[in-house]
Amino acid sequence: MASLFADYRPDDRGTRVPVVVRELAEWDVEACVALAVQRDGGEQAAWRASFERSLHSADRRTFVAVIDGGVAGYATAGWFASSALSPGSTIPDGWFLLGLVVDPRCRRHGVGRELTKARLGWLGERTDRAWYFVSSANRASIDLHTGFGFRLVASDVEVPGVAFTASGQLFCADLPR
Repeated sequence: MASLFADYRPDDRGTRVPVVVRELAEWDVEACVALAVQRDGGEQAAWRASFERSLHSADRRTFVAVIDGGVAGYATAGWFASSALSPGSTIPDGWFLLGLVVDPRCRRHGVGRELTKARLGWLGERTDRAWYFVSSANRASIDLHTGFGFRLVASDVEVPGVAFTASGQLFCADLPR
């Protein structure tokens, strides 16, 4: 497995490259499965089923970043119903950014930023507030999302179905409609 998080090097911006971001298509699924297994491990069939659900969901969308014709990363946004998973959860039900994975060879080239812009654009058509949870150890992700207006609203959170490498943090951002 690859490193879960990008190394935290806030002054290392890398060189921007031409990135095309679009919604996930059927022909992207296998490349996304490979990235997911490389980063998180797990069974290919389970990842494949998750991406295929995203293809046909009204309340969830996965975007892919393409560089030179190859999938360089993916990111998902959608409705997250914490209360259905864990009654009494402290995480609100709402529209969330639900994962961002960039091929380690393509990090620091603007891929994560472009994927986040696409997800926030999609969410902005549905809500005026977006949520995001993250491990406090993932400083690169926190900096990226803070740049989009996300602010910390809770620390030491538990999210049903998510195991954090350090304490969980909950962020939100107001979106223009």
